[in-house]
Amino acid sequence: MAKDKQKDERENKEKSELLSKYTREKYGFDVEFLYSTCNGCISNSKDQVQRTDIPEIKFEIKGSGIPNYKYVDDYQEYYKIYQFNQEYLQSDAYQKLKEIGFEQSKFLGEYYYDYSKEDKNGKSINVYARDADFYLYRPGGITKESELQFIYDAFPILQELKQELKKTGFKIDELIITDTKYAEPILKNELQNYNDETEIRIADIHKINTLEELKMARVVKDF
Repeated sequence: MAKDKQKDERENKEKSELLSKYTREKYGFDVEFLYSTCNGCISNSKDQVQRTDIPEIKFEIKGSGIPNYKYVDDYQEYYKIYQFNQEYLQSDAYQKLKEIGFEQSKFLGEYYYDYSKEDKNGKSINVYARDADFYLYRPGGITKESELQFIYDAFPILQELKQELKKTGFKIDELIITDTKYAEPILKNELQNYNDETEIRIADIHKINTLEELKMARVVKDF
């Protein structure tokens, strides 16, 4: 068992160094290999990595071609969300949400293949989705129906943020409110013993334009 662990650690280290050689040349930073999303692939690879200097930025590197891989990545898309968060944390909107009762808040983005379509020349092109979940954290999360008022009070600020985020090409897909103690584990993807009774999710936030629509929205929660 210990030998297997040592072998995995050695292979992960070698993979990190290989991928870091690519990112060093292209962007000037190293990465840590997290896991492969294409296990068993022979001529292709899909690897999830994170910046060693900013672990918050996770992205995918795809490789193809034997024997010399050619790499592409989606780093720039996730860097957009990181930059947006950095600016947001210094904004009036962030402070206003804190005053309402949300001690922390953050956007987590996802960039992925959505569908294919034909361009004007009949050539098939891939269309990618840029979705961001907006996490709001308050002590204890949301456990009572009466506490939905916190979300309603935040609605004008959400509308402003939707428009600002839209400038990056991303949209708010889901609003997630949960206990403050889960903020760091969610960011690091290290959740253990998560109590979803403190959580509430509201889907398709980008389609909601009025407070009445928000109150009628599909809420993933049983009170």
